Formats: sequence, structure tokens, C-alpha cells
Amino acid sequence: VFDPDEVNRNTTAYTPEEERKLISVVCPTNYDRRMWHHLLYECFQMQQYELKELIIIDTGRAPSSILQEYAKEDKRVVYNFFPVTDTKDPRANADGKRNAAWSLGLKRNVACCLARGDILAHFDDDDLYSPGYLRWMHSVLRVSWDDANGQAKPVAAKLVDWYLLDIHDLSFRYLDVYNDSAVPCRERRGWLYGWGFSYVFTRSAWELAPVPDVEFAEDIAFLEGLMAADVKVHLAR
Repeated sequence: VFDPDEVNRNTTAYTPEEERKLISVVCPTNYDRRMWHHLLYECFQMQQYELKELIIIDTGRAPSSILQEYAKEDKRVVYNFFPVTDTKDPRANADGKRNAAWSLGLKRNVACCLARGDILAHFDDDDLYSPGYLRWMHSVLRVSWDDANGQAKPVAAKLVDWYLLDIHDLSFRYLDVYNDSAVPCRERRGWLYGWGFSYVFTRSAWELAPVPDVEFAEDIAFLEGLMAADVKVHLAR
């Protein structure tokens, strides 16, 4: 189904220095998440960091007309739809074709494969990102990302505090994983390194240890793989 030579890509003519600074925002989504697609684009286009692109991998019954329109209007948006089910879908592999469904981890890897930038940032379509988010996370990475040749070495960063909104009861609160008593001590590591919505990392880090091809907890498994390879992971506030 996926042929790297037969998909949409960002064809902007960047200089090598621009590609080095380019942040590729990568996001997997599906047909059942259409209600979030406008939000995803708005969070992207409001980012104050200038050199950016949005890589979207969509799956399901039909493509997203909203995202297709954004891709036509904004050359920074790279949208690709694949008519496959997700691994978590009860209908997945019902016909015995066990390789027909795509996991969340696989979709993230496809997005990273199509990205042009040396910096990759996970966005989740149902999360809100402040306009200064990419700029701040880029500054966190820059602390340790240049090697002796000025290249982006393997490094990653993620948030340790954020705000939560429960859409069922509209409760809103601040979460600090280090200090919140609601986070059990035995689960703190999972909370610190999980929650992939805030992952930002260099391409060289992803190439060293791609996202595992699994549906559940692919995010923390990715960071655990990076840390096992001695990649520095910054915990950012």
C-alpha cells in the first residue's frame, strides 16, 4: 500500500541550512477523528516558529475533505490518505490478511519517512498547542543537538507538565508529573516518558530507533528505545 515514490511530499526548494532548521510536525489520524482535523491545522498554522511543515497520515473509509482542502491551500501541509484499517479497529484482519491493518506506530514511521526536516515533532489531532510551543521545544533541543560538524545528533525532548481538559465534565487543571500526588510513584516513569503528544526529536534519533510497529504504548516504547541507544532525552517545562 505504501510506496515512497507514489505519495505526496513537500516539494519546497529549501536550502541545506533551512532543512536543518525545518521542523516537520507529524500526525497520524483516521476517518473517525474528522472532528479534530480543523483543530489540528489551526494549532499548526498558529505556531510562531516559521520554518515548519505538517505531515499527516490518514487511514480509514474515506479521506478527510477538510485536510485535503488545507493541503491544496497551504503548501506546508502534506496530506496522504491510505484506505486501510487501524490495528485497533475490531474489523482489522477480519479477512485473514494480517498485514492489512496499520498500527499507530507504523503510521508515525510513515510520517517521519516523508518528513523533510532535521527536527520532527509529534502532534496529536485532539490536543491544543500554544503558539510558542515549537519555538520553545526547539530551544530545548538546541542545548545538546549539534555535534562537532554542526550536524543534528540524536536527541529528543518532551514535556513533563501540561494542562488537562476533560471534555465529559469540562474540568480543567494543571498536571506536573514530578509533583502531582495523583500520579502513583510506581507509574511516574511511564508518565514522564509516555504521552507522545509532546515528543520532539532529531531525524538522526528516529533513524537510530524508529517507533515500534504496535498500536498501544508505541510512544513510551519509542523513547525507551532511544534511551537504550544512549540518546539524550530532555524533560522540558
